[in-house]
Amino acid sequence: MKKNMLKIQKLHTRVDFDLTSINEEKRTIDVIWTTGARGKRYDWMREEYFYEELGTDSNNIRLDFLNSGRSPVLNNHNSYGSVADTNVGKVVAGSVVKDGNSWRATLTYDNDENSERVWGKIKRGFAPNVSVGYKIHKMERVEDVKEGDKTYRVLRATDWEPMEISNVPIGFDKGAHTRSEDEELYEVSYTERSEEITSRGNSENSNNTQDKNTMPEVQTAADPTPVDADKVRNDAIAAERKRTADILDAVRKAGLEDSFGMELVSKGSSIDEARAQIIEKFAAQDPNKGQGGVTITRDEDETHRRTLTDALILRANPDFDKTFGLSENETENRSRKSEAMKFRHMKLMDIAKDSLERRGENVRYLSPDEIFKRAITSSTSDFPVILDNTINRVLLANYNNAADTWRRFCSIGSVSDFRQAERLRLGSLSRLDKVLETGEFKNKAISDAEKEVIRAFEYGNIINLSRTAIINDSLDAFGRLPMMLGRAAARSIEVDVFAMFAENSGNGPTMVDGNPLFHSSHSNINTTGSALSVEGLDADRVKMAQQKEKDGNDFLDLRPSVLLVPIGLGGTARVIIGAEYDPDTANKLQRPNKVRGLVSDIVDSPRLSGTVRYLLASPSVEPVFEVAFLNGNQTPYMESMEGWKQSGIEWKIRLDYGVGAIGYRGIVRNAGA
Repeated sequence: MKKNMLKIQKLHTRVDFDLTSINEEKRTIDVIWTTGARGKRYDWMREEYFYEELGTDSNNIRLDFLNSGRSPVLNNHNSYGSVADTNVGKVVAGSVVKDGNSWRATLTYDNDENSERVWGKIKRGFAPNVSVGYKIHKMERVEDVKEGDKTYRVLRATDWEPMEISNVPIGFDKGAHTRSEDEELYEVSYTERSEEITSRGNSENSNNTQDKNTMPEVQTAADPTPVDADKVRNDAIAAERKRTADILDAVRKAGLEDSFGMELVSKGSSIDEARAQIIEKFAAQDPNKGQGGVTITRDEDETHRRTLTDALILRANPDFDKTFGLSENETENRSRKSEAMKFRHMKLMDIAKDSLERRGENVRYLSPDEIFKRAITSSTSDFPVILDNTINRVLLANYNNAADTWRRFCSIGSVSDFRQAERLRLGSLSRLDKVLETGEFKNKAISDAEKEVIRAFEYGNIINLSRTAIINDSLDAFGRLPMMLGRAAARSIEVDVFAMFAENSGNGPTMVDGNPLFHSSHSNINTTGSALSVEGLDADRVKMAQQKEKDGNDFLDLRPSVLLVPIGLGGTARVIIGAEYDPDTANKLQRPNKVRGLVSDIVDSPRLSGTVRYLLASPSVEPVFEVAFLNGNQTPYMESMEGWKQSGIEWKIRLDYGVGAIGYRGIVRNAGA
């Protein structure tokens, strides 16, 4: 393929808010930040326009930065001022996911003055325009399109990187925008496809529903040509005729029936979508044919890094398929495992040497010490990246698969910093006042809000892969340490949540009113202690339902959702809740069990002891405990650096969270008997 160059500015394209996803408490909203649509751009090297498409397959987009929790939400793409003036939020770590043909992400907004102004406008619907800033690393020329007497190149970005998302006064359309005087240009190489591939189309974006032979949906403001409605209409008709002809031609060349082609036409399939379905149908009819389809290429370095990462994980963790296969596609997982098996024999030093050799360095006569030093210090070496990826995947897999129970009865919140955050609860209006025939509507007073507080703290540790461990190929240190840290990160939250029950001699943490969580003034203790039984649980249920709202005007009528008991009472609890007939009835008259199905979940934990039990309402209805994460990031964050005190690589694992009691009405404690 022939390589060419073009010169372009940093690019932007439209982003769409999902206004139904606003979470005022967490200050988050979801966006669709790309659908891979086609838009007109300007090449400053040739001084001519071209059409750009964004590849939307996972291998087309560098997602590491956008998904890292460090990608900012800017004010109008302003990246040159101070952070206080430009940054209004950030992209939530781990929120970037593919949704059909689109990519989604969650944005979280800060609460300083500038950010609050933007967030307020978003909530009120006055800031609907969003734009993503991105940079292209590689492009491929896929076809040319004619518009009147002009011919435009169509270049697909096969390697591009989203950098930030901005709130803007006017959303960028799918076309180009004019270059500012001070806007930096950069050069991008692109390759020409062969005529054979161009004529057959490109299947790597076969899910893109936009017809590649049609005009873009939006007339670009940067194109000085005035809009000609008749020309646009005629071009659209011509494009539709060409789509139909191309689909039928492809169907006939594959030896398929015209009726199949007309079915594709009537469904509105683009030529790329049609070709993909034609190849699939052709291959299904004759497995010995259809092998000469379009070849989909992948960045070789990225594939090699991923394969070596898989190989390291496979060496340290034989259950690769169940825990560490990242794809939901079982066929792809099997293929990845098969490829990783080829490199499973490689030691850590072999991988270090391979990383240097792939960058053209001659390591034949280097000692292990020299190879190690170059591999971790060279800016072009993949060795640190491979180790980072392995550590991160092992850590997160064990964190996500840890057997924690707190998520089943705690609410999950977000705080924006490490200062004390308030959780407010308003008073109620009780009921509406009656208005007589000639009477007036009366003002209703609302009492001050009731509040509790919660605060996040920073938790973390450092692990070191020493020079000795790398040279000796110590996979025990390399595989076991991140596994243990991942489980420890999850366990630390579990420990902190259950520690709250033991505070104040078992009465729970101190609330803002100065009393512990379980106190007579809170009416959440069943003072008639009873053994775990049908009658005892029913009495707990009644106690919870009698809780009143803040001003005591009316009953909350809360219903239990979770039964929390020591591990030794878990079996008894499941028998009582699941029995059709009352298991406590001595004369075996098959009396119906009145607490059958009383709760939807039974949590038994070795961190509780004795006979005490707790009945809790659903945390989404009346939360009692909350686990709050800094900026809503629920996963550990990892950083790496070359070891200073010890030769090697150090990884710092950090998790920012806090636990606290934010209410007392949604729980009843019974000491048992």
